[in-house]
Amino acid sequence: MLKLMKLGGIQLYDYTLWFGTVAMLVYCIKEKMRPNNRHIIEFNKFLATDTRVQIS
Repeated sequence: MLKLMKLGGIQLYDYTLWFGTVAMLVYCIKEKMRPNNRHIIEFNKFLATDTRVQIS
């Protein structure tokens, strides 16, 4: 999606905290939610380190 954006464009991303699970210890998260939780944490890390992205 970043490749398709024009300079100054805006993208919104919801589920950043995913019901608060990204801040929970793994054993506190329901088993069925753990795989998605891991992916969301990795995606958040990617966004945080990408110099093209400004988080607010």
